[in-house]
Amino acid sequence: MNPGDGELSTRLSGLVDVGVVQAESELEAEFPDRVVEPLRNGVGGEMEAEDGRQGEAPCGAAARVEALIENMGWQISDASPHRPALAESLAALSRLGTDYTAEDLIPYARLATSTADLDFAQFEGIEDRIALAERAVVLTVLFEPVVRLLRRLAQEDANHRRHDRRACGTGERSAE
Repeated sequence: MNPGDGELSTRLSGLVDVGVVQAESELEAEFPDRVVEPLRNGVGGEMEAEDGRQGEAPCGAAARVEALIENMGWQISDASPHRPALAESLAALSRLGTDYTAEDLIPYARLATSTADLDFAQFEGIEDRIALAERAVVLTVLFEPVVRLLRRLAQEDANHRRHDRRACGTGERSAE
């Protein structure tokens, strides 16, 4: 064990626990009819599919994920847990009658690539392993709600611009 590894582990555990509790809560709210294993048993706990298989999405969704990865030119490990997770999300959308093709996802994937590039730019110049690991946890776990809220604010702004509406000021109510 390297000096500082114990401190790193303790500090990371505290940061990850905050994100894990939030993620568990969101998953349980989003998929109430699914069995969601606690993320503490391994980040990315699998959901049970309707036919009892663990963590598998219908072939069509998995094929769309593979097509997206290929179209984007991304280098993604075959063992990445994000492949089946994205396929499961796409399959859930399909079950709700909302299909997204690989082509539909490309603009979102481009935005995600830009976000990932911004994330990795923040690692530049950090040489301390503990500081680097903490920054990685902050960006991947704790900063996610900020990115999600920025998207929501941008959507609100786009709605006002698209419909030529004036946003309500603090404490005001919309006239609509």
